[in-house]
Amino acid sequence: MKTRKNMTLRRKLFLLILCSMLALLIGMGSIFVILTGKMQKESQKSLTDFSGEMIESYSEQRETELIENTRTSCQLFVNIASSEIYKPWTESDFRSECDMAFVEYSKFVHNHKTDENEILFVYYNGYFCVSDERDIQQTEDLINMLYAECKPDLKMPEAGYADGMEWLGADSESGEFHAVQDGNLIAMHVGNLETPNDTSHSHDVSKAGVIRILGDVNELRTMAENTVAVRNEKAGKNSERAYRQAMFLMCAAMLVIIALSFVYTGRISRYLADPIEIERMRAKQEKEALEEMNRMKTAFLSDASHELKTPLAAMSGYAQNAESDLMNDQDR
Repeated sequence: MKTRKNMTLRRKLFLLILCSMLALLIGMGSIFVILTGKMQKESQKSLTDFSGEMIESYSEQRETELIENTRTSCQLFVNIASSEIYKPWTESDFRSECDMAFVEYSKFVHNHKTDENEILFVYYNGYFCVSDERDIQQTEDLINMLYAECKPDLKMPEAGYADGMEWLGADSESGEFHAVQDGNLIAMHVGNLETPNDTSHSHDVSKAGVIRILGDVNELRTMAENTVAVRNEKAGKNSERAYRQAMFLMCAAMLVIIALSFVYTGRISRYLADPIEIERMRAKQEKEALEEMNRMKTAFLSDASHELKTPLAAMSGYAQNAESDLMNDQDR
């Protein structure tokens, strides 16, 4: 009986504590899911707005102040290479102008990785391609490839240069700057990476930049959509990773809650069972004391009855004998 009552009490306490903690956990999880959903919707909305604004800006040719500054910088750089190139420029002057133009581009661009050696910077109606750690021949091959894409009707001569391209200061051994100038395609050499251990090839590795003007709105639209697609993919991966982490934490929290429920149920049941046990023991002791008193009373009455029965019997016998003697005397 005692064991059954204790087990019932333990089960009730365990279910009460477990349900309370699970309700708290479910509430916290619901709040987390709601907040995550809102954040994801806001992120998707921001990306959609970004895509729409970017495409609309390029499609309708809405020039903001920042775009106008970039276009002005681009035109300045074109003038440097096309109209000013035949003036007696020094290497330091040319590098200074190139650095200034590059800084203006960097304020506005969004870079897109194509491979380990090429980075595309999107700007107003075109992109700026910086190829790091390429030697002179690789740089020339890249420039000619881009040039051929712009002018597919031109034939590549055996020397490896596209028709109409002019190299200035192309002496790589002396480490001088060089540039290629032809219409809208401009390449510049912006610095050398020296190899300390091998001075004979200290200028074979260089950095170069290429500018190509893009006038096709569809190409710009594709670039914008690709940008949003990449960001959406990253946002989706981040959201999925956060969801997995949240589920893992919720499962771990549930296991902890169950374990704590067992511990607290045992402690509380013992705390509540002690007074009950004390009362039960007290009642048992009182019952035993009462039974002992009844037994002693019965024994006392039994002994008292036996002690009184003998003299009473003697007195009764004496009275009978006396009565018998008296009657005999009367008969005489």
